[in-house]
Amino acid sequence: MTADLVDGEDLEPLRHEILRLRDQALGAEAENEHLRERIANQDDRIAELEDRVGERDTRIEEWKDRVGERDTRIAERDERIADQNTRIAERDTRMAEKDRRIAQGETRIAELEDENRRLHEDLARPAIIRLARRIVRGSRKNEQP
Repeated sequence: MTADLVDGEDLEPLRHEILRLRDQALGAEAENEHLRERIANQDDRIAELEDRVGERDTRIEEWKDRVGERDTRIAERDERIADQNTRIAERDTRMAEKDRRIAQGETRIAELEDENRRLHEDLARPAIIRLARRIVRGSRKNEQP
């Protein structure tokens, strides 16, 4: 093509080619500018999303701390409950021992009451017999006139 320019031959096709290339270059520049704007918008969007992710990460860490504190409180409460359950079990054992001793005492009292009743019956028989003898003697004395 350079030879064509030098020889002065028909320049019209060359002008069309130059215009076409110039239009193509302008179109490429416009496309390039459009892509730069899209890239800038995407960079802004990425920065915004990274900020939101950072905020969420911060909230997640705060919640992890809260959950950790709650878990600690729950563990402490569970430990207190276990201690109370141990004390309750010890008290239940002592109560069962007291109940056993009370039952033994009540059995012993019942035995003593039975023995006391028998003794009273044993003591009452001779007294009744003596009383009956007196009554019989008194009746005989009253019958002798």
